[in-house]
Amino acid sequence: MPLFLEIIFWSIIFIVIYTFFVYPIILYILSKISNNYGFSGKENNSFNPEVALVISAYNEENIIREKIINSLNITYENLKIVIASDGSTDNTAKICNEFEEQISLYNYSVNEGKNATLNKVLNNIDSEIVVFSDANTFYKKDAIKKMVNNYQNKEVGCVIGQLKLTQTNSTNTSKGEGLYWKYEHFLKKLESKIGEVLVGNGGIFSARRKLLQNLIDDIPNDFQIPMDIGYQGYKIIYEPKAIGLEKTSAHYLEEMKRKIRIVNRNFNGFVKYFKKIRGIRIFEMISHKVIRWFIGFLAILIFILNIFLIQQPIYLTIFLVQIIFYGLAILAFVLPKKYKIFYIPYYITLIFVSSSIGILEFALGKNYSKWTPPETSR
Repeated sequence: MPLFLEIIFWSIIFIVIYTFFVYPIILYILSKISNNYGFSGKENNSFNPEVALVISAYNEENIIREKIINSLNITYENLKIVIASDGSTDNTAKICNEFEEQISLYNYSVNEGKNATLNKVLNNIDSEIVVFSDANTFYKKDAIKKMVNNYQNKEVGCVIGQLKLTQTNSTNTSKGEGLYWKYEHFLKKLESKIGEVLVGNGGIFSARRKLLQNLIDDIPNDFQIPMDIGYQGYKIIYEPKAIGLEKTSAHYLEEMKRKIRIVNRNFNGFVKYFKKIRGIRIFEMISHKVIRWFIGFLAILIFILNIFLIQQPIYLTIFLVQIIFYGLAILAFVLPKKYKIFYIPYYITLIFVSSSIGILEFALGKNYSKWTPPETSR
């Protein structure tokens, strides 16, 4: 029995190591032998297709004016700015109307969810390129031009910008998120070189209008759109020079709720789109996303199996490392002061818990089509 438990224990350990360390190495090798689709956009002032910047908003009165002003300062001439207000009950529409000569507002009276609102708005848009943004994502002036340059390559159907997280409140949550985001940025760069970035950044990504399909309510648009476009045979790339800035959630409960919702909706998308995920994208999906969605359950299994094997020195050492790791994460919740030693254990444990709850909610039939923006990220 111990040998059987050891085999299971080390197999799970390998799966965890694989998703975080081996997968990036495989991606790196593939990127070296690919056509290098990423970062192909060269400056070309004569390439100026019409772009619609579609900003999703629900009760964003605290930030929508700043977002509109930011959008008006974007240095791309052939740009339409569209606000999609999903049944806002605050002053979002009133503030938007102050800019009625410079933007288009679609103000819907009923809160149906982001994707339902986007479907209605997209029926009125015929611009060649559509850029999707959230109200709390602020673009650098050249962000849209940097994304659009890549569409000179006819094989490219979706371009994803770089979302940089600002940490106005120095918390374990924001610091941990920042470190994790840098790692994701690294993976996106590698996936982009083979033209197969998996998912977008909801605050800053774009697509050819002709390739957009009807959005499903309980799947994130930044998951579905790259999947639809990849299925049609087009390339999805990452443009790190197209930068959007977004404030992180300062409170761990807000961040936890956000991650639970993201995992739940993305896993739902994976289940519904499984038959449409082909070739290298299924390898990427399992390696980059699916294993991570179940990482919390794998961590629990490792801990439990370790208890049964604790008599041997190597397993005792691994068990003590886990105790220290989770102990640091717990201290990060309890102690008011922020120490660097807490950032990674705290945030990884937050991911473990959030991903597990997201999967369990999906298994119990709970799906998300609506949400309320976190206050501390506004």
